[in-house]
Amino acid sequence: MARATAALSVLLLAAGCGGGGADLVKPTVRLTLGGQPFRPAPGELVDVSLVSAGGESFPTRAGDAPDVFVVDGPDGKGVPAGAYKVAVRAVLYKPDDPRHLRNRFDGAYDPDRTPLACTVAPGAEVVVDLPAPKK
Repeated sequence: MARATAALSVLLLAAGCGGGGADLVKPTVRLTLGGQPFRPAPGELVDVSLVSAGGESFPTRAGDAPDVFVVDGPDGKGVPAGAYKVAVRAVLYKPDDPRHLRNRFDGAYDPDRTPLACTVAPGAEVVVDLPAPKK
């Protein structure tokens, strides 16, 4: 299987800074698939995490749209600004199907394998563009 590549861009937004420390950031992560907003299938659970160079994983919570995720950090004050790998899982939950916990991406974006990377900076939204599936 050919390795998928992913494009990643960071869009700077004009946003004010809230409290929480000068070096901590609460970024939003927007997932796209082939340049279009990522839309989970009915019953699909999506998990997005930022993984630091030291291996610490920062999970996200759902944002204000199905393709938006927010990184609050371990104490709700954000995560340190800097470089991260981006891990993505999308698991379809169908208890009556023996493949119900299959990851749509077959582990390609698991924390130890993901080619996705980003830089978290104050006032930035991270946009992660997953490659569209081959037809």
